[in-house]
Amino acid sequence: MAPGPLGLDPVDGVSWTLWVEARFYLLMAALLVFGLSYRRVVAFCGAWLLAGVIALELHSPLLDDFVLPRYTGLFVAGIVLYLMHRFGQSLLLWLLLGFAWCYQLTVLELRVADHAAVPPGEGRPSWAVCAVVLTLCLGLLALAGIGPLAGLRWRWPVTAGALTYPFYLVHQSLGIPLAKGLIRAFPRLGPLPSMALSVICMLGLSLLVHTLVERRLGRRLRYRLTLDMRPRDLAAQPALTRTR
Repeated sequence: MAPGPLGLDPVDGVSWTLWVEARFYLLMAALLVFGLSYRRVVAFCGAWLLAGVIALELHSPLLDDFVLPRYTGLFVAGIVLYLMHRFGQSLLLWLLLGFAWCYQLTVLELRVADHAAVPPGEGRPSWAVCAVVLTLCLGLLALAGIGPLAGLRWRWPVTAGALTYPFYLVHQSLGIPLAKGLIRAFPRLGPLPSMALSVICMLGLSLLVHTLVERRLGRRLRYRLTLDMRPRDLAAQPALTRTR
């Protein structure tokens, strides 16, 4: 997380998200100081959306660092969906979710400009296409959290969810170069099949990372950390003797 506040380029491209997540955790920590309750979290979501609009108008780098105006709608949408899942749906929560979705659509072009690598002579991805993808992802999240998909207990969605973090780690550093290499080596294959083949390879690699690294080493690491957190029996330790 250190390269973000220091203004340095991360060694791994996907690490740009860590500084964003760290600031989100700081905002949640500030909310915890005042205590968590349903009303306070709802009020916090509304205030955060309002602060995001103000930050976009003021163009203050310092305010942007605290408010995260480019990501406010995404974070608020996630919080609201969790509140719906935990406490049930209500008109107020649906209004907040709608405001968060509309807010994120307004900053979508900024997000695309920040992260889309556009070759010389080509235009940026269409805002409409990006808006459709964002809406579909948000709708799928709602279906999984509060919709008919919430009751599914199939095994493969659990495995797919477990692969998201390993896939996040390898998709940019390995997946994108692999897709570009396939396009150069096999031009007849075309961009979409090359991308699909690259995604399949990265999913296979993610499965290996999850099986061989996360499950095995994670279990051992969790056991050791849990053991170290237990209070030690000082009486069983030998007493210190003073030497002359």
